[in-house]
Amino acid sequence: MSRKPRPIGARIALPYGLVKRAALPACPGVPMLSNIHFELAEERVEQERAAKVAAARADLNKAGADECIDCGQAIPQARRLAYPAAARCIDCQTSIEREVYCR
Repeated sequence: MSRKPRPIGARIALPYGLVKRAALPACPGVPMLSNIHFELAEERVEQERAAKVAAARADLNKAGADECIDCGQAIPQARRLAYPAAARCIDCQTSIEREVYCR
């Protein structure tokens, strides 16, 4: 005996669990949400997500920091393009790596 699938929107998620739509109390003056409200909310969430993805992609396309965090000298554009996450100039990064790896 297979169960028939329930129509979309037949249940509403509430903080205390799922309840049937008919079991919700009727509040005078407060209309029930229709599917269009849910669709509009989903569309807005999708737009916000797309905006966040676009902002993250724009950050990836930037050429890293302009100045070294150790010495304050400008990081050459070639280094920033080769390694966008570079926070140090090549001289400072080399000295850091020597201290860490060449003890």
